[in-house]
Amino acid sequence: MPRPRSAGSEQSDIDADGIAEQEQELLKLKQQYRLLENDRKVYAQETQDMIKKQKYVKATLVKVKDTLSLQRQSLTLPVPGSANEV
Repeated sequence: MPRPRSAGSEQSDIDADGIAEQEQELLKLKQQYRLLENDRKVYAQETQDMIKKQKYVKATLVKVKDTLSLQRQSLTLPVPGSANEV
């Protein structure tokens, strides 16, 4: 026949269960933190890569604009009646 448990014994079982639950919750939170931290690092890297690409495209477009602007200036015809007319 099982021995009856004392009130103190039940309290220690409850405390042990509570501690075990807290440890499980802590492990779960640590895992979530690691996942979120990894997601943040990946997002930061992707963002930096996108910004780098956008800066490159912008610089390329500025060069094209400058080249077209120079070509347009060299092709500009004198306005009739102006001092530049031959």
